[in-house]
Amino acid sequence: MSGPPGSVAYGLWLTEKGRVQAESQILRTAEQEFVIVFPESGSQPAPLSLVMRHVIADEVEGADVSADWNEIILWGPETAAICRQVLAEIPAHGRLGREKDGLFFWEKVGAWESFRLLVPVGAGGGWWERWWAAGAIPVEREEWRRARILAGRPAVPEDLGPGDLPQEGGLENVAVCYTKGCYLGQEVANRLKNIGQVRRRLHVVQGSGAPPAPHAPLYQAGRKIGEIRSAAKEAGGFAALAMLTLWQLEVAAGASLEGNAPAAVKILRPV
Repeated sequence: MSGPPGSVAYGLWLTEKGRVQAESQILRTAEQEFVIVFPESGSQPAPLSLVMRHVIADEVEGADVSADWNEIILWGPETAAICRQVLAEIPAHGRLGREKDGLFFWEKVGAWESFRLLVPVGAGGGWWERWWAAGAIPVEREEWRRARILAGRPAVPEDLGPGDLPQEGGLENVAVCYTKGCYLGQEVANRLKNIGQVRRRLHVVQGSGAPPAPHAPLYQAGRKIGEIRSAAKEAGGFAALAMLTLWQLEVAAGASLEGNAPAAVKILRPV
């Protein structure tokens, strides 16, 4: 990370073949100090071991401090207004804010924007109550999941994983650096940018009935065109992110969950 202290950067951790291992936010809290924030997921590699595997010659000390912090995520149209009521100053995008031992920053991935707060476990001073008083409304994880899916914000490794390229999830412009020095997957990323084109892409889809299981196949005119990655309930049915082939894909024709069944799944848009 080349930004000055106080910088925040979102990025992906890639394999040597350019596939997605994990995602994280990197907070540069001091000249020689970083906090790396990984989302909760039992399927990603162990965060500390993943980080330390990338340390080659430098003297680096690392520690897993996840048990010392709580996190809340604010999202929705009133987020900025709520933040202005609670915080003395709201950081700009790409910058880290601090207050009462807490850390906070904006996350922008595609159309999805959220405000993240990291607060030490046991923080007093009515920290949480201030947010509820300002109008923040606690929601169930399923509601957050539904909003994320409809916004086309892929999660790692749920929607993009070890078999997928960042470009297949629309993350090439927000999570891949084409000018940085050598890193795992750089050659593949640059080659794809310069001469290649992906053959698959995540799409936002909607259908009726219960949410399909992960990796449920999708068909178009009897031909398999992809699979569901993550899904959530919504009124009258479900919303999902699906990895679909781009070869002869007819978006307007929709898709079905069974080979020769009528199309009952709408293909809304690529992420």
